[in-house]
Amino acid sequence: MTQRFGRTADVCLEGSDQHRGWFQSSLLTAVAAGGRAPYKALLTHGYVVDERGRKYSKSSVNFMPMDEMLEKYSPDVLRLWVLQQDFTKELQLSPQALAHTTERYRKLRSTLRFCLQNLVDFDFATVEVRHSLSQLQMVQLRDLVYTVQAAARRYKFATATAALLKYADAVSGEYFTAVKDALYCDQANSPRRRDAQFVLGRVLDTLVRLLVPVLPFTAEEVFQLVRGPMRAPQTSALLLTLDELQLPHVPRRDALRQAYKELALLRRRVHVYLAIGRAGAVKGPHQLYLVVTVQGD
Repeated sequence: MTQRFGRTADVCLEGSDQHRGWFQSSLLTAVAAGGRAPYKALLTHGYVVDERGRKYSKSSVNFMPMDEMLEKYSPDVLRLWVLQQDFTKELQLSPQALAHTTERYRKLRSTLRFCLQNLVDFDFATVEVRHSLSQLQMVQLRDLVYTVQAAARRYKFATATAALLKYADAVSGEYFTAVKDALYCDQANSPRRRDAQFVLGRVLDTLVRLLVPVLPFTAEEVFQLVRGPMRAPQTSALLLTLDELQLPHVPRRDALRQAYKELALLRRRVHVYLAIGRAGAVKGPHQLYLVVTVQGD
């Protein structure tokens, strides 16, 4: 087979029922004919089953027709559900699972929307990042890209998708909350506001590139809105690559990561302190003005 077609396939993918079928016959035939396997990697996936563990099949009545599913759920939601699964096992598909996936999709979409809403007057050519909080976001974006790429190379798509969802939760709940005052209350050209906008621009650019294989329709929708301001030469998000992603170099990255871990621990302790009612009249974190003093060496 490899002699006939002139190359070896990068990956061969089939259902688990083919372990002794197509996989084996193609392997034996190729080795006998050319002395080498016809593929570099072999992946097998389980069956899609319902909430009771029954296999979906053409002869059964336990599944929703695809045209109905696409009317109720967008293709991006269905793709997100698939990519969150451990495909080496049975994939349980149910209305409850799709409802949960829809909520996760909304979190990703809301993260992108927040960036878009606050970049209408921003020059994407800006390349300067000043504040340590902004520098930390650059470090975390680099870590996200590395994590997603490393997982994808190992075909760990659920790990890659989980990293994207975790980042969306973190950046929305922490960074977006921290910079809202600068974005909404500061002067339009204030350094603090422009610094926050720079970060949002990099977050948007990075997420769109990483989400193209996961949410292609959403990524395309967002890209077409910012293609002009970003001065992107590509005509479609599908043509974007991570090689073209520009994230500024940040010195002392390990120190920033350590500082973030310590501050995150402090943040959790403060939330627990408030939750058990020990702060008196303070009802929530939004009512608290916390001053942190760091002692030098």
